[in-house]
Amino acid sequence: DLRELQRLGDERDLANVEGYVNKVRGRAKDFPGAAILSKVNNAINASNMSILAAKQAALAGNNDKSLAALDQATRIWPQNPGIKEFANQVVSRQDKIGQMVPEFDRLVSEAKWRDIFNKKLEFALALATDKERSESLRKVVNRVGELDANIQKASVLASQNNPYMAWDVLAEASKTESDDLVLAKTRSDIAPLVADYARLLGLAEKLENEGAEAAWLFPLQRVHQ
Repeated sequence: DLRELQRLGDERDLANVEGYVNKVRGRAKDFPGAAILSKVNNAINASNMSILAAKQAALAGNNDKSLAALDQATRIWPQNPGIKEFANQVVSRQDKIGQMVPEFDRLVSEAKWRDIFNKKLEFALALATDKERSESLRKVVNRVGELDANIQKASVLASQNNPYMAWDVLAEASKTESDDLVLAKTRSDIAPLVADYARLLGLAEKLENEGAEAAWLFPLQRVHQ
């Protein structure tokens, strides 16, 4: 048993050391098992803490620091099951990044801000080490967040019997976010309450656009006369 315990110690097989220490202690009452187990537990804790540090560094995008911490965890306790678990997580994360980056780029190119916003946490993790895309994500999140604040404001106004003010808020938001489905749904809910008002606003906008066009055409007509 002592030879086996020595072998386990040399191989740093910490998980199996405790059983053999207890065996030896049962036969030799003066064996310093408590001191050995204390050192084993300290080593196990140190290995686990190193794995935790490796995970934190990986999430922060510091690969060198992550690898150094993982190497330390392995040297302390090579059989630590957390090492394999972390390795699997890294592989899974790399696969996820490989999927999320093209999806993010596609949604940006299609101006699908709401779709990006709905997956903001997933994108944030996948793009953590990509400063340019992370900044783009931040702008999208702020943009949709501001839109949702206006939608909420309009909904409150409508519930307080102020549908015309609510419509004005939504109409202003639609100037830049006309394709947003949540905004469109809110407008369709309020539209019956302000049908005549909305029609007059639409007519005024049409006349304004036609007036602007006429203002451009009139000087051109004078040139060609």
